[in-house]
Amino acid sequence: MNEREYQSRVAECAPALYRAARSILRSEQDCADAVQEAVFQGWIKRGQLRDPARLKPWLTRIVVNECRNLQRSAHRQIRAAEASAAELRAPAPPGTTDLEAALSTLDEKYRLPLVLHYAEGYSIRDIALMLSIPEGRVRQRMHSGRKMLERRLTGDGQD
Repeated sequence: MNEREYQSRVAECAPALYRAARSILRSEQDCADAVQEAVFQGWIKRGQLRDPARLKPWLTRIVVNECRNLQRSAHRQIRAAEASAAELRAPAPPGTTDLEAALSTLDEKYRLPLVLHYAEGYSIRDIALMLSIPEGRVRQRMHSGRKMLERRLTGDGQD
């Protein structure tokens, strides 16, 4: 894959990569950093991509890894500064829908599979490969996440 083709294909899937990063990270800048680093790492490691038709899921997996790297780095900094966990939760940005606001309150392990499946259209199998977990666990997390969303949207108590 040459540079021009790579740039063209990355431009097509960049919004989906950003949405995947946004489902993990709260900060717009962190999301942009994760996507940029993933695109860079994808270019460097493009020889490892076995099937060029699967570039988008491959890059999504790299984005997920980069997001987790950023979270680990931030977690270490926070522990060092002894900041409270409550400071980590950013409120939903103004103008978000009830669903988006409820989705943003879910833990990452429930939110990410829901976003990847319903917003990005990935199959359960692809999500399992991206997250390095069994397909059954993806299904379980999606089921639990949907139930939590339902309770939050209908106001039927806390989780």
